[in-house]
Amino acid sequence: MRLRNNLLLANCGSQVGGAVLQQGSGEAYVVSNTIIANISDTLGEPAGIAVTGNAHFTLSNNIIWNNAASGGSDFGSGSSHSRISNDIGIIAAGVAADNVTGELSVDPGFQPCDEFGCLEFSLARSSPLVDVGIDIPAGGLTGSDLDFKAREIGPHVDIGAYENDLLFRNGYESGS
Repeated sequence: MRLRNNLLLANCGSQVGGAVLQQGSGEAYVVSNTIIANISDTLGEPAGIAVTGNAHFTLSNNIIWNNAASGGSDFGSGSSHSRISNDIGIIAAGVAADNVTGELSVDPGFQPCDEFGCLEFSLARSSPLVDVGIDIPAGGLTGSDLDFKAREIGPHVDIGAYENDLLFRNGYESGS
């Protein structure tokens, strides 16, 4: 199973809001997704995403943020898993990760919206998630992001479903 390059936004579920991934055996991969503003009707259940089953899940380069109501969580696991270069808000109690590397828990820093009702989930230039993803994650990268821009722009891939196309973190820099 591969869940790559998706935006899971504002879903509501009786147990898990965003997605429940269940696989019986083998390896499963969750790569370069933005999972945000999902809601669970059951307090204590992860509102963003839950992985379960007998498979081993590897999560890489995902934003799993702002899904939890008060007392809830963004991510939960009932399965063996590894987490590499993700930005996850609140992690539910459950099966401990086999490996956690480069994990953040920071406001993603999305682009500001210029209009009322705007839904913008690409990263701002100042986002701490730009150029900090893993370039060759287990499960692979797609060739483009969710806006069809090249997946690899800059020294490293960005965390989330969108790749920021900035060339210089502080805008244009000239050599004088």
